[in-house]
Amino acid sequence: HRRIPLDGVFPLVSSIDTVGPLANSMEKIDLAYRAMSGDTTPQPKGTVRRLGIPQPWYENSPTDDYVAAEFTAAVESLRASGHEVHPIDMPDVEPSIQLWNAIAGEVRDIHAKFLRRNEIYGDDVAKRLADAALVTKTESEDARGWQEQMRSRFSDALTTVDFLITPTVPVSRKVIGEEFIGDQHYRAVLSYFSALVNHTLNPALALPLAGTGEPRKGRPPASLQVIGARGSEAALIAFGQALETEGIVGFEPAPIGPPKPQGG
Repeated sequence: HRRIPLDGVFPLVSSIDTVGPLANSMEKIDLAYRAMSGDTTPQPKGTVRRLGIPQPWYENSPTDDYVAAEFTAAVESLRASGHEVHPIDMPDVEPSIQLWNAIAGEVRDIHAKFLRRNEIYGDDVAKRLADAALVTKTESEDARGWQEQMRSRFSDALTTVDFLITPTVPVSRKVIGEEFIGDQHYRAVLSYFSALVNHTLNPALALPLAGTGEPRKGRPPASLQVIGARGSEAALIAFGQALETEGIVGFEPAPIGPPKPQGG
């Protein structure tokens, strides 16, 4: 958070907006991050890390069988490579309505001038702006208190482990046109692991797990999220590079053209 300047970025929620690079290798992530941020922090030596799986955050997640199986396999691969991996208790750390209440006021303020001009919004965005108008000042203040509690929980946890790990996204697909995945709105499901990290302001990597997914059938790879302490970007990148070298994570380009039909 704030490691890379937000110049030229249209704000959504100024207090948590963050810019970061996307690339097809950790070498390019490192190059892009250094160029964008100006960060000259040297990468730490040593590659064996202590990793925590936050509970009940992960245990209570809507993770589907495919992602859960690939995440479990990744944990075993991490252990086989010498990393220490174990559950870590993080009380109260789970997504809640506070994610929305904490940012509703800023969202409302940023769009106020456009609404006054009767600018046209799509139905989905218009509804979210209407919902933002319903959040009270008291609810916003309570939610900011919740944010501070979450930041404290992450800070405490990351004094006992080097990184926290979760899936990046708990499910492998969302059907176009359907609003729900299971019994939850798709936004709550797809952002289950990432939204909370946005609010805690911790840096994180999203890394595709090598050998996962079925691209010809339209199934993307499972993804590992690695969360570090505030200011640990260089260490995160070094760890991502180590996982890439170990063959645990790695990018593969999607096939060109639509998936091939199955059957005879």
